[in-house]
Amino acid sequence: MNNMKSSLLIPTIILVLMTVPFGISRAEDKFPDPSTYVPTTKDFFAAKSMFDDPRSLKEAFPIEKVVPQEMHKYIFFDPKESAQIWADAIGFRAPDVVGKISPEIKPGKYTYKDVQNNPAFQKLFSPWFLTRIGPGGPPIAGMIPEFEITETEQMFNPVPLAKATKDNMGKAKLDSEGYLVIDSLQPGYPFPRPEGEFKAQQYLYNWLERYQGWGFNSYSVATVFAFDKNLKNDRFLSNYAVTMRTTNRIFFPPYGDYDPEARKRQEKFSITSYVDQPRDSHGSVNLWQYYRNPDKPDALAVWVPALRRIRKVSGTDSQDQMFGLDSIMDDANLFGQKLSPTLYPYKVRVLEEREFLVCANNDTTEYLDTKDNLAFKGIKLQRRPVVVIEMVQQDPNYVYGKRVLYFDKETFFLLMIDCYNQKGELYRSSWGSWGWDPKTASTGSTTLYTQNDEIDKHVTVGFMSTFPAYYDRKDVGLARMVRFGK
Repeated sequence: MNNMKSSLLIPTIILVLMTVPFGISRAEDKFPDPSTYVPTTKDFFAAKSMFDDPRSLKEAFPIEKVVPQEMHKYIFFDPKESAQIWADAIGFRAPDVVGKISPEIKPGKYTYKDVQNNPAFQKLFSPWFLTRIGPGGPPIAGMIPEFEITETEQMFNPVPLAKATKDNMGKAKLDSEGYLVIDSLQPGYPFPRPEGEFKAQQYLYNWLERYQGWGFNSYSVATVFAFDKNLKNDRFLSNYAVTMRTTNRIFFPPYGDYDPEARKRQEKFSITSYVDQPRDSHGSVNLWQYYRNPDKPDALAVWVPALRRIRKVSGTDSQDQMFGLDSIMDDANLFGQKLSPTLYPYKVRVLEEREFLVCANNDTTEYLDTKDNLAFKGIKLQRRPVVVIEMVQQDPNYVYGKRVLYFDKETFFLLMIDCYNQKGELYRSSWGSWGWDPKTASTGSTTLYTQNDEIDKHVTVGFMSTFPAYYDRKDVGLARMVRFGK
């Protein structure tokens, strides 16, 4: 039963937030049913393979053509206006603050040998990511033997999000210990200019309260493969899901809180995910409700096809490893653990602020090369302003003794994370590219990520494509969950 539970939880935990292409009633008629325009898993696989396929998901599913015209006014905004408001909110533009470390390293195409032979190059990589710049495995899938450095872009958020962040600057509060005062939250990023004693905590809350994929009003479809140290594929799944934000809504009405219950219950967003493949998990459905209160476990219900029943799963089982993958529930989206003064508290600090070369693929042209031991090809790197946060766990009963997180200072998105066990050994590491889209100024429209077990050399790789979509409570409730399963 434990294996069954873990298998059913997989689609919720991966770094993917997925949806289901069935007819869904709309709360407002002006928003089209997502099932009329979003791609299915079949469409996804026809458009892009993870192996030996340099095609772009953005070219296959261009947002401006996929999303109906009646939704365009909610997702497309003047990029110059978006860029200006966002720069005003955070106080800088990325191209203006990088280029100070190893300036002789210019945009262009390089190989791992260039890195090995040039100490100036090595200064631009985080210690762990540098270990991934090398020839194809074994024992590790997803090595990077070659890459292209592109010019640093200003990455910004669309007008509604940028404006809400700027207008509500200073309203979000932390208590005397650095924990979020939940009732102080307003729409937008809570801390657009992190500073002061709790600067590190402010970056963490910007991540936990982020507006990924149109503020978590989206449909996503994804595929995931896992490989052992011999490069054998030992796990595969595909899934899709609906995601609905219920508080501090910005992109789609009702704005602010979806209803009084959302604020009363301190909700964040809901996800209903559906497993398409493999056959042993086909038909399983997960319903997640995320809450802001650190003392209130997130609610999870699972539709078990074999039993034709809904089963509730304890939200406190966040350290359970997902079957066949390289993560736990708290690793969702690289880092998804609640910050609590009583439940697995951390000592948090800023280690450094500087530029790094990080993955910045915005078109999903990357792929695993089967002729080169499953090495990544088509990887694009970019100099980005980064803040490095260290989280030292104070409870010896937690699976990780320490985490080191790398946040993009312009977008507040988590780029990489290193997780150490209680012995001080590097246990798990992850990196990804969040697919910032200049057309919509949205982060998270396409995603590449890897999750790595550094001890047994097991690697999970996933691709995801996300689209704006309007959903209401009927789309993420228990009744809908049963209809999915049937």
